[in-house]
Amino acid sequence: MVPLEKGISESMEYLDVLTENGIYTGKKASKSECHQKGIWHRSAYAFIINSKNEVMLQIRSHLKKVEPNTIDITLGGHILAGEFGIDALRREAKEELGIEIKEDDIKYLTCSTSENIDKEKNIINRQFNEYFVIFKDIQIENILIQPEEVERVLYFKKDEILDKIRNHKEEMCVKDMAWKILEMYYAKERSI
Repeated sequence: MVPLEKGISESMEYLDVLTENGIYTGKKASKSECHQKGIWHRSAYAFIINSKNEVMLQIRSHLKKVEPNTIDITLGGHILAGEFGIDALRREAKEELGIEIKEDDIKYLTCSTSENIDKEKNIINRQFNEYFVIFKDIQIENILIQPEEVERVLYFKKDEILDKIRNHKEEMCVKDMAWKILEMYYAKERSI
């Protein structure tokens, strides 16, 4: 894995502002403003599943403000103003992992809302989340990480990740809905 260049700063990323019911307001706010004021916005997340039915997950960078060094979903992030969820995933794949994802590789799974408040760090994160799966064989040695986002990526076998989700929550990024969705995915025994 090779480090990529740094991305744009949080104050330069603008997000579409939503109501608490998910309705577009036509307004935009910076990512940092959204998190300071608790403004509703959107995010997209995806799991990359290879032909062996293994899931690629990332270890969050030790530099992250929230939950450093924990196991996180393959990729994802905020949907920038004017973007669709699929656009955000393709951008995040390039930024975080240095990989190209075709729109045809991405399949929509479901959506949810989340509200995370960290008073110590003055973060109020209110999101509408879109979840996807990406079917693609990617060699880990071809991944180009963004060091401020990702420490490394690993493939996990089905039983291995299900054990971590169920028995080792302390190692996992607190994204309970994402982990439930991965469990539901594996319960259906889908593969490429």
